[in-house]
Amino acid sequence: MERAPDKRIPLCKPFLPKRSLAYLADTLESGAMGGDGPHGAWCEDFIRERIGAAMALLTNSASSALDIACALAGLAPGDEVVMSSFTFASTASAVVKTGATPVFVDIDPATLDLDVDACEAAITERTRAIIAVHYAGQSRDIEALAALADARSIRLIEDAAQAFDSRKSGRALGTFGALAAFSFQQSKNLAVGEGGALIVNDARLVERARHLRDKGTDRHEMQVGAKPFYSWVEIGAGCQMPEPLAALLRGQLEQADFITAQRGRLWRRYHRNLRAMKIPLSLRQTKIEEESGSNYHLFHVICDDASTRAPLMNYLSERGISSAFHFIPLHSSPAGARYGRTVGALPVTDSVSAGLLRLPLFVGLTEGDVDHICETIGDFFAT
Repeated sequence: MERAPDKRIPLCKPFLPKRSLAYLADTLESGAMGGDGPHGAWCEDFIRERIGAAMALLTNSASSALDIACALAGLAPGDEVVMSSFTFASTASAVVKTGATPVFVDIDPATLDLDVDACEAAITERTRAIIAVHYAGQSRDIEALAALADARSIRLIEDAAQAFDSRKSGRALGTFGALAAFSFQQSKNLAVGEGGALIVNDARLVERARHLRDKGTDRHEMQVGAKPFYSWVEIGAGCQMPEPLAALLRGQLEQADFITAQRGRLWRRYHRNLRAMKIPLSLRQTKIEEESGSNYHLFHVICDDASTRAPLMNYLSERGISSAFHFIPLHSSPAGARYGRTVGALPVTDSVSAGLLRLPLFVGLTEGDVDHICETIGDFFAT
């Protein structure tokens, strides 16, 4: 049954509690538009304490947080960083900006995490870091990657853009590496339009992280009374999150448990419905149910025959249901070929990219909506 245009189901929709809007109104009334305001400080303390990090710094994007993380890791021309090709361009761009080279390897077919064996095989004397991307807000192999990085004395950086409030073995994702980045961009569980957070787990990097985020200055030391004035100490950038966005984020952080619970309820209904249907779609997300601790960022399926994805997307769209594919592999992109190198073939990455389809998931989506989406998918394969 086709839906009227005003009843269209979007792929994602930010959840803005009344408290977020009240905080925003107060902030606008006060005229506090810059970064490092009281709401920003509250958010940083909340995130740091919730995940158990040495420091959390709000940034204007996860891309900026990754840029700072790669600088803190000491990457330089001639260095190499092993990473997945199935990720957003920001992950590799942060490496390239330092002069280092992204080295793309394949992903695990069950979890879409970085393949640990492929990662280890790609390490050379030039490898200075591994970047683990927590696709869909989960990671089965982060402990193995952390052990590998430690054994080789190289940095582990977590691209946890999709993984705020996810855990592995009871430990928060974003705390296994020396550095990590979260995203609060439009499509994320907690969304302020654009925004992110840099997570620092190595206490030795805390002071310099502030310098790099605060335009290369030691302004923070002045603000806390440690210095009478601030100075330019190194090359940095203005990457603070503006206080109005921090106000929106604060209201969402206060509702973090509710947001995760609601998304989990919808995720499980999708999984139950589609698992019971005899249709050619793969559900590769069972680790979430087995290990728990997920923030339920995405619900995706993988078409067994990649040629069916476009017709399925069109069929859903015509009936008022939004859906989307995801990353185009970086190793096959123009910039990936120019700035990076690939170790071996990446068949899983290529196959997943060609067949993966994301379905709507957000607070405010109803169980009836999920049932309707699943029934529509069933209708497509029945025709």
